[in-house]
Parts: sequence; C-alpha cells; structure tokens
Amino acid sequence: MRTLIILLLTFTVLLYSQIPINNEIISRIKAAEKDSSEVMETISYLTDVYGPLPTGTPEYRQASEWIVQRLHNWGIDSVKLESFDKGQRGWRADYYSIEMIEPRYMRIIGYPKAWSADTRGEITGTPMIVGDIYQLDSLKKYKGKLRDKIVMVDLNRLSGPNFDPFSQRFSESELKESEELSTPYPDKTLSSWESKQSLRERMPTWEADDQKKQTIHQQLIAEGPAVILEPSERQHGIVRVTESYFGNDQAIEPVPAFVIASEHFYRMKRMIDKGTFPTLKIQLEGQYFTEPDYNVNVIADIKGIDEKLGSEVVMMGAHLDSWHAGTGSTDNSANCAVLMEVMRIFKALDLKPRRTVRMALWGGEEIGYHGSRGFVDHHIGNFKSGELSEKPEKISIYQRVIW
Repeated sequence: MRTLIILLLTFTVLLYSQIPINNEIISRIKAAEKDSSEVMETISYLTDVYGPLPTGTPEYRQASEWIVQRLHNWGIDSVKLESFDKGQRGWRADYYSIEMIEPRYMRIIGYPKAWSADTRGEITGTPMIVGDIYQLDSLKKYKGKLRDKIVMVDLNRLSGPNFDPFSQRFSESELKESEELSTPYPDKTLSSWESKQSLRERMPTWEADDQKKQTIHQQLIAEGPAVILEPSERQHGIVRVTESYFGNDQAIEPVPAFVIASEHFYRMKRMIDKGTFPTLKIQLEGQYFTEPDYNVNVIADIKGIDEKLGSEVVMMGAHLDSWHAGTGSTDNSANCAVLMEVMRIFKALDLKPRRTVRMALWGGEEIGYHGSRGFVDHHIGNFKSGELSEKPEKISIYQRVIW
C-alpha cells in the first residue's frame, strides 16, 4: 500500500508537470508516508466503522460526509458531494437468518443477494432442488412447480480440494522493482476478466445481456418461489454474493434470494439424495431507499497554480460503494484510503502542482459505473454517444485505482 501511495504521488507531481524530476520532493513524499501515515486509520473508519457501503443507502451517505470532513480537516478546501442520481434504488439488509432445524440443527452460513425482497416473516419448509433456473430453457421445465417453495438452485459449484495458497507475497526484489516504475507491472495491470475495450464500447453487449436477464427474472417472479438458495462459487465457507437481477430497478421486486456456503448447500443436497429431507427456517428483512442525496460522488481538488495549466486536471479515482456481505476493504476502500492519503500528503508538504489535482471517489460502481458515468455526463459530454459538451473539463490524465 505504501508503494502505491508513493507511486501515485510521484505520478501526479512529476509525470505531467513538464519539469525535471525533483528528487528532493520524492524523498519528502517517501518520508511523509513512512513517518506520519494516516492511511490505516482512514481505511479502518471506512471499513470497520462505516462499511459495508451499498450505493444509495444512508450508510453510504454518512461515509461520504465523513470523508468530506476528514479532507477539510487536512486543509483541503475544495471538497464537495456531487449527485449522480437517475432513479437508482438503494437497499439494505436489516435482519436475516438461515437455519436447518430438522433432522439436526445447523446454522447455515449465507447472505442475501442485494435488493432481495423481504420474506415477510419466517419461511419454514422442506427445500426442492432444481437446475439452473437462471437459464430460460431450464426455467420452463419447472413451470407451475415453484410456487411458495424453498428452492435450492444447483449451479454445479461443487469442486475438489484446493491446495494452492489464497494469496502470495511479492518478493523484496519485486517490491523494489515496482518502486522504480510509474506503472507497477504493466503486463499485469488488467485482470483476466477485464476487457481492454472502453466501457462505452462494452455497453451494447451489457444492455443486451441485461435485457435477457430481465426477461428471465420477471418469469421467475411470476412463478412465485418463496425463497431461493444457491451455493457460493468459493470453498471453505467463503460466500461470494452480489445482487439479484435488476434489484436496483424500482419497478421490480425480486424474489428473496440467498447465497450460502457451498459446503452447507451440498451437505443438504446429499441428505436429500439419500431420502432425508431437511426442514429449513429462513427470514429476511430489508429496506429500499430512493433518496437522491444517497447517490453521490466525493470530489476533491487541489488547485493548480500555473496560469495556463491550472485549469487542466490530473485526476485519480476509485469507487467508494461496496457490497453488503463484507466491509469493502479490498473492493475498494483500500484504494479510496490511498487516494485520500495522496491528497493529505500534498497539503501536509504544501506541494504546489501546476495542474489541478483531483480525487474522485465514485458511487454506483457495483451496479454499472453509475457514479463515474454521471460525472462524465455532467462535466465532459454524453457518455453513450461520445459527443463532447460545449465546454468540457480539461482532463489531462485519469488514473483508475481498482482493488
């Protein structure tokens, strides 16, 4: 994390300053981060105190206001919350419980899918196992059979043991090498899932996929299952859960759905295969939010001092919103804290950038990049068409920091 902070500071101070590298400034930056860092305190507040931060919720707004105040306390005067609201709907889980109560008791590890509807009280019953009903052909096979049922969707996620370590440390030589690069490991910058196409180029494919999913989900709602359970795609009790299809669309109230530990899901499946049918007790209470003030980006500027270049912007961004089943530490509060630390060090060292340095913490990233797209529409031009506005902001460079 310290290496990333130093690299970002060096990047913003020097790469686009059109002046020779100032080793004295770089040394001061490194010393400031080594001797007086506040980055861990910042990330603790974002994750321990405020996290998780689903977009469009009171908690997200509270964290945004805390960030504004913290930046003001560091002496950064140009800080604001900027709305990107276009009718998105926030959601929060207030209470949930998943239990097997017969023939043995088992507290089931699991989390609701975001934007799931309430179960409206406890649901008790024996589950039925179905195939992948998120595919239209498979869903048609169960027409008229799912009404008021606890439905376990077997997505074939049972796998053998994994003996590879969950994570690996960089060696001292790799860390040393990264300090010398403006972009650490450029050949590893893009994740395997991430396309090299621009977001705007990918949008037509996304919209077509979304339309297909919407059709499936509306049919699933019409079938009326009481609740859906699906296995986590990860092992060892780790539950990876995202959203219900189109839950943030105010016109749709999704079927209550949970992702549960794969070990618990497949234990119950094996029981059913042997003719022993468990009895489950499930409950979910949640709230939807539609307040525009809950859909905001945090924008902070350190003004450039150059008469000609001061209106140009060197911009760095990360997303503030996170999923509800965790605290958002790695996705993406860690990098929000890094960017805040960059701004703090600028002020602490009284650095005078020629261009304006801007930090943007985006909302709505997890539901389709709504925060950053809203910023583009407001400040630069039409996101979908690519047509620039009459007086677009002068963004010299944008550095995205993810995970």
